Amino acid sequence: MNRMIRSRPGGGSSLLTEGGPVPLICTGSPVHATFTPAGTGRPAPSSEMESPNALLAAIDAFLIAPYRWPANPYLGWWLGTGLLALWSAVLGEVTGMIAVRANRRTIRDAFSEASDRHDQSLSALQDGDRDLYKDINSLANEAYGKAFFLQITVAAAVLWPVPLAIAWLQLRFAGLRMELPVSIPWLGNQISALFLYMVLYILARILLSRSRSLRQNHFGEKGGGKGRMRKEER
Repeated sequence: MNRMIRSRPGGGSSLLTEGGPVPLICTGSPVHATFTPAGTGRPAPSSEMESPNALLAAIDAFLIAPYRWPANPYLGWWLGTGLLALWSAVLGEVTGMIAVRANRRTIRDAFSEASDRHDQSLSALQDGDRDLYKDINSLANEAYGKAFFLQITVAAAVLWPVPLAIAWLQLRFAGLRMELPVSIPWLGNQISALFLYMVLYILARILLSRSRSLRQNHFGEKGGGKGRMRKEER
């Protein structure tokens, strides 16, 4: 049975079923929340959150809080998911920067070695020494492989909050869908929390990337101006 959150005048939410909207009452602990149809005293089918692992249990109260700030569940859905996407992007940005700083020299050396080996292998091939070419080319491939896996490590440092957030969303909102005021082609007028999270996460990543570029350009211009002033003083 598909379930969907729909805001109602005066606050609260409703569980949309085949028989029509049924008001929802949230009961239970933050980790094991149960949405109970009002007046029935029985939990909605499949709405009880499964027992998460220790990490999800530890962060659940923090992640679910923004969803409960607005009285309107529709606004809470957008606010909570938006902040979750922003936190994921910012946390990934921070850990990615740490990974880049920690492996910058190693990555640079690996690519430099791969480039040098490639040039050496081409020189050996031009000289007609195919055995030497194969040996050096093998070393070049090893260097490229090392650099490639180092880049994967950096990418993992950036993206690791995403699967964690997805796991939490699945435990919290699996099967729940939000009703939109308009119909979107190929999607209709209902979206899941996971879909909304991915859209907002991509937007957050774009904003962070542009913000980083602006900061780099700004400080680069300031640094260039100071350099020109020193040259003029000399």
